Amino acid sequence: MNIGQIIKIKRKELGLTQSEVCEGICSVTHLSKIENNTTNVADDVIQLICKRLNINIEEEKKRIENIELILNKFYEAMIFGKEEMVDEIRDKLEEEYYYIENSDLYILYNLYLMRYYIS
Repeated sequence: MNIGQIIKIKRKELGLTQSEVCEGICSVTHLSKIENNTTNVADDVIQLICKRLNINIEEEKKRIENIELILNKFYEAMIFGKEEMVDEIRDKLEEEYYYIENSDLYILYNLYLMRYYIS
């Protein structure tokens, strides 16, 4: 996941529009390109946007890594038939659903979830 996706997720989570977030920092078009990872962006612009959204990049990266680890544990638990563990992990993933839904992890999550419902 890139910083643009993190910005988009946080912005939506806070219920803010792109124009509210980028006011005085950059154009709406530029923010849109940042969120969609279709432009190179200066570090100072990212820092200003992150400050406005109260985003700690390191914490968000750790959160993503943690979700990826939980997804891997979910898959492994299914493979090894640990049903109780599978249900517990699925519940943890549900707590992060909004984050997963708006990230690159969404497809992987749904693939694993399909396997869960099939087995």
